[in-house]
Amino acid sequence: MTNVLIIGAGSIGNHLAYACRNKEWQVDVVDIDKKALVRMKDEIYPARYGSWDETISLYGAIPPEGSWDIVIIGTPPDTHTSIAIDLLKKHSPKALLIEKPLTTPNMLNQDELTNVLNKSETKGLVGFNHNVTDNTKFIEKLIAEKVVGKPTTLEVKWLEDWSGIFKAHPWLAGPADSYLGFLSRGGGACCEHSHAIALWVHLSRLLDLGSVVEVEGQMKMINTEGLYYDEETTIQVKTDKGILGSIKQDVKTMPAIKMARIEGDEGYIEWFANFADGRDLVKWSSKGGVEQSKIFPKSRPDDFKNEINLLEEIIEAENNYISPIDYEIGLQVAIITNKAIESSNAKKVVNM
Repeated sequence: MTNVLIIGAGSIGNHLAYACRNKEWQVDVVDIDKKALVRMKDEIYPARYGSWDETISLYGAIPPEGSWDIVIIGTPPDTHTSIAIDLLKKHSPKALLIEKPLTTPNMLNQDELTNVLNKSETKGLVGFNHNVTDNTKFIEKLIAEKVVGKPTTLEVKWLEDWSGIFKAHPWLAGPADSYLGFLSRGGGACCEHSHAIALWVHLSRLLDLGSVVEVEGQMKMINTEGLYYDEETTIQVKTDKGILGSIKQDVKTMPAIKMARIEGDEGYIEWFANFADGRDLVKWSSKGGVEQSKIFPKSRPDDFKNEINLLEEIIEAENNYISPIDYEIGLQVAIITNKAIESSNAKKVVNM
């Protein structure tokens, strides 16, 4: 029996608890907020999945004598590093999954977490689940087949009004009620919708575009009524191979646009999340041929299916390869985020 500890009974905690229970894993959920635990049991989980699962154990603190194969941290970003460091010093899970973003923009205590993780036998992961969805796996295959020839550009957009977030969190009246309205706490477009940066980093590795050496960020800030967050962020990157990349994220676009485009000297690939009726999509063409496409039907729980499958693969096979949600990718996302903010504030290109 695989034992899982989920820290945080919010929306993501419910999603991942359900995904783990579909594997018939034992799930323990911890939240210091008693209201959050009650809300999970009485409202969120049964509303989403039909009924409460009585096999899930709920706690107000981490059981000191507990032992888990997998630990998932689904708390606000400004608590991730401290919780992870403390947990790794006391427990030795086979895998630790930290929900995105990995950390806050100032990356406080990140070096300590990296050192603690590197000294442990725990595999670190960050919850960029769209890096492992079926449409992403499909374009990995197209990239391996060199559909685009020599890649020349990579563009990713994650443009989505965050009303959907508040719909999934009805106990929040708006961005002021959580970290979301505060860039320093890991909110705003640059952090909350950092799926775009993560997808860029993952695909750039597969395409062998080189290491990012320069970052230019431009941010439209909201600074009113105590809020301070980026409503819109555009990031331009340059690699040591001279490749230019573009990443754009916002919290205002409706309907949402979640897409990536790989351009090469012999073709292109386009990736879409939730392009229509919740379905994902890939389009591609090679050497001037007819455009082809493939649809990936899914439900919202399916967005987390491959993430949990990867966790199972890691703890059973003990793979050491850099997975699409590896800690190193999450750390690279955090560094690019940090540099984009530095660039936007300084109004100039900055080096990595």
